[in-house]
Amino acid sequence: MSQNSWQHTQNSDYIKLIRNRMENVDLTWVKQFLNIINNEVDTKNLSISIKDIGCQSFQFYKQIKINKLPYEYYGYELDESYIKIGLEYFPELSKNIYLGDFTKYDDVKQTDISLCSATIEHVDNWNIFLEKMLSSSNKMVIIRTFLGENTERKSVRATDAKADYAIWQFGFTDFLNAIDKLGWKPEVKRDSFTDSLPIYISSGVDVTGFVRTQYIIVAKKH
Repeated sequence: MSQNSWQHTQNSDYIKLIRNRMENVDLTWVKQFLNIINNEVDTKNLSISIKDIGCQSFQFYKQIKINKLPYEYYGYELDESYIKIGLEYFPELSKNIYLGDFTKYDDVKQTDISLCSATIEHVDNWNIFLEKMLSSSNKMVIIRTFLGENTERKSVRATDAKADYAIWQFGFTDFLNAIDKLGWKPEVKRDSFTDSLPIYISSGVDVTGFVRTQYIIVAKKH
């Protein structure tokens, strides 16, 4: 996106939604990601570092703290307004959060695990994003995004928003091959929240919409 903002593509209700999630909702994808880490990474007697790309207001960290998990957490977020909300709840993260376009960072924090939920499909240069994420990870990468038969991109505008936002669908072959060529072995899992059923995405003001299907990709180094 051309601006360091995501909120300009949303409306005021989105901020309310974020606050409600922080105070009242334990997100399903967070639980699924934590289960994957616990099942597939040897975390016993090890200090595990995690970076959350597109961390918004640190929902993933919220579950780390609730469950008293010994994980070192770092977040990358494009929009400062979401970081400010998150720091109201978790001020201890003030030195662990990076603000800006992830694709523009020259020196990305090296961590054992990298996470990305519902973010890469909105990135213009998703190949650069993917390469930076994988190259700065030591053990595993978990991505939650839209996969389908073909790689295609469409735009929508939320009701009362000031700008459109784009949503990629990545072709299974295109996306998994891109991961494989970077030296990682990808595995596709069903997304627990949507059950990987097709989602109709509408602009809210335009009756024209399109369908996307969400999956979890777990990648480990070859």
